[in-house]
Amino acid sequence: MTERTRGAVFSPQPDRVAIVTGGTDGIGYSTAKYLARLGMHVIIAGNNEDKADEAVRKIKGETLNDRVEFLYCDLASMQSIRRFVQKFQRKRIPLHVLVNNAGVMMVPQRKTVDGFEEHLGLNYLGHFLLTNLLLDTLRDSGSPGRSARVVTVSSATHYVGELNLGDLQGSRSYSPHGAYAQSKLALVLFTYHLQGLLAAQGSPVTANVADPGVVDTDLYKHVFWPTRLVKKLFGRWFFKVSPRRTIIIITIITIINTIITTMINTINTTIINTITITILITTTIINTTIKSGGWRRCLSSEAAAERAEHVQKF
Repeated sequence: MTERTRGAVFSPQPDRVAIVTGGTDGIGYSTAKYLARLGMHVIIAGNNEDKADEAVRKIKGETLNDRVEFLYCDLASMQSIRRFVQKFQRKRIPLHVLVNNAGVMMVPQRKTVDGFEEHLGLNYLGHFLLTNLLLDTLRDSGSPGRSARVVTVSSATHYVGELNLGDLQGSRSYSPHGAYAQSKLALVLFTYHLQGLLAAQGSPVTANVADPGVVDTDLYKHVFWPTRLVKKLFGRWFFKVSPRRTIIIITIITIINTIITTMINTINTTIINTITITILITTTIINTTIKSGGWRRCLSSEAAAERAEHVQKF
């Protein structure tokens, strides 16, 4: 999208304040930069100060907006989230946009500092707490006809997710893909419920949830190496906006991780390489078969952020 097109989407909004979680890279970074370009006061919430300093410097330089800053917030720690909210509230400024973007995907089984399974604890519970702690500020900042907004980034994997109420932590049978899908489904259900409550109260706040599609970011760093190889070789065709394609790609990723992780300790390297090559060929055939309407352009992080913003105007 060109600078001219960007300017036609939203008018300048220098009187607005936004918080973006995970705004140091990927979709979060592109979202923070876009909002800064609109003139908003943007606060990046993250847990990597070195990356944050670089992100803030780059956004300020590219947008010529000095009202971009970083506040430390580890969404895997309830205490850190509460400290972040306290620091923000001490600024005594409004809040018009909260973008719940940060997350992890398919990480090994591990827990947050509070003892929650990491997908559930960081992706869902962290944003659940953050949103609720900031809700009063959002209410005070919104007005009839110009609502404050909560925009939560979910994923098409919520379609295949299940809430295992008997074992939310996955302690009996852990699946990285299952845990990720469950956390994204929880975000969707939370958003729908929150929007219902806000609407019933006549609140000047709306809750929105968006699927950005399959986007080429560092979120894939925890998937198994053959999957990363597929991503590297065929990413040009994978990273499209089609929800149907998204679900098929996630299914392929799950198959790759399940088959190779299960077999890697029991079969030799030659067989593993054979399986990997077979999967690559199969993936190419499936990808070619499901295409419709011709190939569309590769979806970058910035393009995905802009697409998510079209769900609701700020």
